[in-house]
Amino acid sequence: MTVKKIVIIFAAAAIFFPAMIRAAVPEYTVKRATGKIVIDGLIEEEDWKAALSFGDFKFPWYTSGEKEQTEAKMLWDNEFLYLYYKCRDKNVSVSKYNLNDGVSVDDAVEIFWNPNPGAQTRYYQFEINCIGNLLSVLNTGTSPRPTIMVPKRGHVIYGTVNNESDLDSLWTMEIAIRFSDYPEIVRSEIPLPGDMWRIGLNRCGGKVNAQYSQWSPSNTPTPQFHSPNDYGKLYFSSEPVRTVTTVNGTVSALPKAIDIRGNYPNPFNPSTVIEFSLSTPGSVALDIFSVSNQKVRTLVSGMLSTGAHSIVWDGKDGNGAPVSSGVFISRLKMGNTAVYHKMLMIK
Repeated sequence: MTVKKIVIIFAAAAIFFPAMIRAAVPEYTVKRATGKIVIDGLIEEEDWKAALSFGDFKFPWYTSGEKEQTEAKMLWDNEFLYLYYKCRDKNVSVSKYNLNDGVSVDDAVEIFWNPNPGAQTRYYQFEINCIGNLLSVLNTGTSPRPTIMVPKRGHVIYGTVNNESDLDSLWTMEIAIRFSDYPEIVRSEIPLPGDMWRIGLNRCGGKVNAQYSQWSPSNTPTPQFHSPNDYGKLYFSSEPVRTVTTVNGTVSALPKAIDIRGNYPNPFNPSTVIEFSLSTPGSVALDIFSVSNQKVRTLVSGMLSTGAHSIVWDGKDGNGAPVSSGVFISRLKMGNTAVYHKMLMIK
């Protein structure tokens, strides 16, 4: 076979089998916030300054006009997933003012997020225009789409809305998604370090210079944000987003009030030792859950002293029956603070 024929064959394959040359989706690791995040759109906290950007948004269907960039960052803690957008925009416009209106025609941002990558056709959908009005639904591929809890949000516009006679600068959108508000497909109370979600971050709309841009581009010939297989991968890390300087000038991570240090052995059969620590004395609960968020057993419930502790789990549920093989989650809770750890039982 000649070189010319080989080239023709590969060119034909690229035309008829585009899925074979699909690019790998991007990844982002979200780190833990070390302090309080105020949802006001100002993005002045040191944690936000330390957080890494998702990188430049792509313009997969670009035809003409100025490519106005979007910067996005994320943080998380035991209660919320935080997200902010900084949107360059010389002409800010809005026309939708009612809840669950079609805000994507305005200057808007979107987050499509799926805590359960095994169910790619089911994902949460937030579309938020520059004044904070939003569409908030669970996308199941059917109609009508169920409405869901509205997240906290704050925004700032550096310019004037719906005034084409002047040039604006940018607008920001800050969002806090409370994990417990979305039980439909969130499998546990909060993510665990190492968990992976699929997310799509988008920018769209606007009366002047409307653009479609994305963090993880859709592999579609025309603008289409509902392409779940193209959503990027979001990994949760236990690492704090920044370190703090103590009074004596040393640098260290913020101390944890409670912590599960791990379990050994892991994987285990039939029993394992769970090690945890408290920075202050207090009333704590150590519970075991299945991955479907069903409580299996309570191992500790009551007052404990400061310092390191350990307890044996014999691999049995609250009724004394041995559990089956699989992943289990230990949750240590004191007051409103909780930490989690994954364990694997293998028989």
